[in-house]
Amino acid sequence: MAIPNTRAELADLTNSTFNKLKVELEAAGPRVGSLSCVDDWSVKDLLVVRAWWTENVVAWIEAGRRGKTPFTPAEGYRWNETPRLNADIVKSARHESYRSVCVRLERGFERAPLN
Repeated sequence: MAIPNTRAELADLTNSTFNKLKVELEAAGPRVGSLSCVDDWSVKDLLVVRAWWTENVVAWIEAGRRGKTPFTPAEGYRWNETPRLNADIVKSARHESYRSVCVRLERGFERAPLN
């Protein structure tokens, strides 16, 4: 995969890869959410972390555009603590449905400034 050189190339790559992911997840159905994926994470766990980061990066960009300085990566965490942050994200979403996580991911993607 070539590294994008322009904003348009980045947008095209982002859109095409997200659309591929969406098609794969829809074809697999909701049961895929409970399958083991990475280490001790399920597919749902991986997606909830991706959704959280997407939501927060978009929020940081929006805050910056309003002249605010967002707290990154999250209140109570430093950048060298992202594994702990990710684990806490997974833990906090343990009762969230797979479908809800997919909706969050899609909404975050739709809000991303490249779209």
